[in-house]
Amino acid sequence: MKFLIFFIDLALISLAKSESLLNFEVIKNIIESSGRNSISFIKCNEDLIKGFVIYQNLNLGMFIRGLKSPLKIQENKITSAVITISSLNDFNEISSLFSTENIILDGHFIIIFEKAIITDIEKIFTKLWKIYVYNVNVITTSSSNSENTILLYTFKPFINDFSCENMKPIKIIEYDMKSMQWHSKVFYPDKFKNLHFCPLKVGSFEKQPGFFTTKIKNEKIITGIEADLINIFGKFLNYKPIFNIYPSNMGTIHKNKTSTGLLKRVFENEIDVIIGTLSLQQSRAEYLSETHMIYNDKLVLVIPPPFLMNSLGKILLPFHIYTWISVGLFIFLVCVIIVTLKFTPQIFHDYIIGANVKCNILEVWNLLLGGAQKKISKSNFPRFLLAKFLIFALVIRSIYQGAIFDILKNDVSTVELKTIDEFIENKFTFYIYDSLAGRLNGTKYLQRYKRISPSEITAFEELTLDPSFKGVVFDYFTIVLYNNFLNRKKYSLKICKESLLTNQIVFYFTKNFYLVDEFNDLIGRFKSAGLIDHIMSNYIDMKLLNSIDIKKPATALTLENLEGIFKLLICALLIAILNFLLEIFYGNIKKKKKVNLKN
Repeated sequence: MKFLIFFIDLALISLAKSESLLNFEVIKNIIESSGRNSISFIKCNEDLIKGFVIYQNLNLGMFIRGLKSPLKIQENKITSAVITISSLNDFNEISSLFSTENIILDGHFIIIFEKAIITDIEKIFTKLWKIYVYNVNVITTSSSNSENTILLYTFKPFINDFSCENMKPIKIIEYDMKSMQWHSKVFYPDKFKNLHFCPLKVGSFEKQPGFFTTKIKNEKIITGIEADLINIFGKFLNYKPIFNIYPSNMGTIHKNKTSTGLLKRVFENEIDVIIGTLSLQQSRAEYLSETHMIYNDKLVLVIPPPFLMNSLGKILLPFHIYTWISVGLFIFLVCVIIVTLKFTPQIFHDYIIGANVKCNILEVWNLLLGGAQKKISKSNFPRFLLAKFLIFALVIRSIYQGAIFDILKNDVSTVELKTIDEFIENKFTFYIYDSLAGRLNGTKYLQRYKRISPSEITAFEELTLDPSFKGVVFDYFTIVLYNNFLNRKKYSLKICKESLLTNQIVFYFTKNFYLVDEFNDLIGRFKSAGLIDHIMSNYIDMKLLNSIDIKKPATALTLENLEGIFKLLICALLIAILNFLLEIFYGNIKKKKKVNLKN
């Protein structure tokens, strides 16, 4: 393995005596077991550095900076370090190095502390554990042993069922001076695979189906998708979840690093982790440590049902208002022509209706509704007009009847608003709670909105059951599905077909908490095995989770839908007029021939 080597604060390097037992041969296996490709030497002696360079066959390049100077943006954080101290005061002097700005907290650190006493080692471990630095080994020599045995100490916060967060040094292996080898190759033992039934403080507020309480045989039971996951993970990691239920107030984290509500409790380490359908947000990730995504959830709008429509409204529903106007104008024009012909010379009636045909307005409506024409004109032009009118009436009537059938089949009560823009145009009020309002700030969704608390969401969603309610409510899709399932005998909330956002639901731990990686590992394994979907299926219908399609109601036919039949009608009228002119022209020619023959 090739290493990138750093020397920190060379001015503080202590040149140890050559007879020191703590040379590079002692620590080389520990360095390699860390799996890191860069290492920092802090106050290390010359023998250690030379041994490392020779062992790695390196051309030495140096990176030098002071211990108290912060890392620059382009510099990498320390992932592995070898530190030499001679007393507890030496460690206190360099303790500023151990901060999130300088190191990664799950890094690997070797502290060389010759002839250390156990109490000093415990103080070092205690100080590092407070900031969740746990991959730490202390190498020391035992002055009580005549052979000057080299010992490796670490700490295990959860060593048994009676000791939680125990910082007492534990000797894990010894170095054999004769064979020049360690008794074991396990230098960094797992510390969080078994928490020995130590408590994990979980905070949440009741938010179905993620986390809520129920009573079974007068016993209060905590359940929900995320509560079940916490309990199941507890069996794998052997911790005891302590659930703390708080008022329904997620709160916010401000830029000055102050917080409110439930976020304040985890931000100030009052609890270890918060759950309850919490979405991944950048503002939270800066101050808390989130897990990997547990599942995706959609942000949707809970909308009121459409207004109830009377029978007349259903009759008029198949056509758009402008379509009705166009059809009505055409029928009105036909009726005007019929009435006007009564006040014109007979010759106009004969040309348009036919000499042997009588027509009135009732006959027009009879033909429009599918009745038969008993007498047909002997002239071509009236026949052509009649045929085109019958075709137009047939097409309009067929389209209307088909649309009416669709309306009756789907039990349509009115036209339903289908997009967010339509709700905005109709001046609906958008009800939203604070944590979501921050994410949607500046979007079209907040043109008309009111903030509500999370505890009021259910009440406002029940208001949407009233068709006259001019408001819509933001909520998570899984929550709406669960509420519909829970209240399926009473009501069913309606959802806007257009979804807003897709949210990644996560757990939030206190910053740099030691169990984040363990939870991420379990989440990945559970997702791969389909176990998270199985847990969710106990509360919601998983078939509906990936879709928010709702029954599409029949829509009014617009002029664009009927453009073809109107164009056909216009073409037919033009052809009829041309035929009319040809008949007049042909009739005049015949009259002239008759006159010439008489003469």
